[in-house]
Amino acid sequence: MVGEIYYRNTVGFPFRVAQQDSVPQPEFQGYRMIDGYPRFMYKMGDILVHELIQPAENTPGFKMQYTLENVNEPIWYALSKNGDTQLEVTNGTVEGDMISLTPEEAKEFTITITADE
Repeated sequence: MVGEIYYRNTVGFPFRVAQQDSVPQPEFQGYRMIDGYPRFMYKMGDILVHELIQPAENTPGFKMQYTLENVNEPIWYALSKNGDTQLEVTNGTVEGDMISLTPEEAKEFTITITADE
């Protein structure tokens, strides 16, 4: 690994479906490269998730673009505790260590995590 590590996943699988403590078992469906960046596909029950990971723009960090299909219940995304990072979300509401998303908001959202400067 080259560079300074400023973010680690400390929560395991981050998605929660219908209830904040309901952790689904993801089923990996594969991945493909989009312009040199990986887009992972997995299922959480009937929900199909597309996750594209890219570098953040103009600052050290990364963004995860999510597209979810067949969402009919609220979704929560558990956030890892990393003291030296900033978080930005395009949809949903940050509530403590969770992002709360309505079914409509969960259809497409981006999480950007950047290093504190």
